[in-house]
Amino acid sequence: MRLRRIPYYKPVARLAPGQAGWDKEGTWYRSVDGKPPKGLRGYFLGEGVNIHGDASYINVENLTCEHVSNDGFNVHGSCLGLVFRNVVGRNCGDEGLSVHEDVQAVVYNGLFYGNGDGICDICASQTQYFGCTVVSNRLYGVGFQGGNHALYGCTIRDNGGEQFYTRRGVLAEYGFDNASPALQGFVYLKNTQFSGGAGPAIVVNRGASVHADQCELTGTRTGALVKAFGGTRVLLHFGGGSVKRNGVYDAVVASLD
Repeated sequence: MRLRRIPYYKPVARLAPGQAGWDKEGTWYRSVDGKPPKGLRGYFLGEGVNIHGDASYINVENLTCEHVSNDGFNVHGSCLGLVFRNVVGRNCGDEGLSVHEDVQAVVYNGLFYGNGDGICDICASQTQYFGCTVVSNRLYGVGFQGGNHALYGCTIRDNGGEQFYTRRGVLAEYGFDNASPALQGFVYLKNTQFSGGAGPAIVVNRGASVHADQCELTGTRTGALVKAFGGTRVLLHFGGGSVKRNGVYDAVVASLD
């Protein structure tokens, strides 16, 4: 049976007819005037796949997770050696895939679409993505907050906000020291395409850093290709005036001459 997702809007008090939302009291749906709801189905599963604690050296292959309220694939703890191959996270309430704490994982040929966000890895997590596609998620495509990450041969396109962003992470809530270098955040981008969407192609802020090599950017709203900082080509978008304070603006302008 083909299902149609109801548009959601989180502040319950501001729901328009035909929208759904949630708060501490539960999940709410405001029906369209004069049209009683028919055939509504609710999904209250938190995650499709949840791996946590110190569970390690696990392979997840050829699996689709959809219509869950949180992440399609959700990983917490100190797991090592996780491999996801040919997985799909679609139409999930939060991310298609999300890795936390200091988990180490590799994803091959993943497809993530129709979620709140495509991918979000945070804290001191270590993740690598090979040949993955992240497309048409409601907010951003790929987000990294702290840790060490890489995208190789991936396609990131037509997401509602930023196609990709990275920033410094926050570890204190997970028992780490906020002075840890793992907070800084480093991302390696290679042979990856960014295109379309309503927001910038790449956003780098709050102390994080990116090396981008042989990446393609088309049809994106903002950004400039920069031959600087040791990379073949780097696209940086800075917000909040930080580009002026840290001197990157002058380096970018000089690199475009």
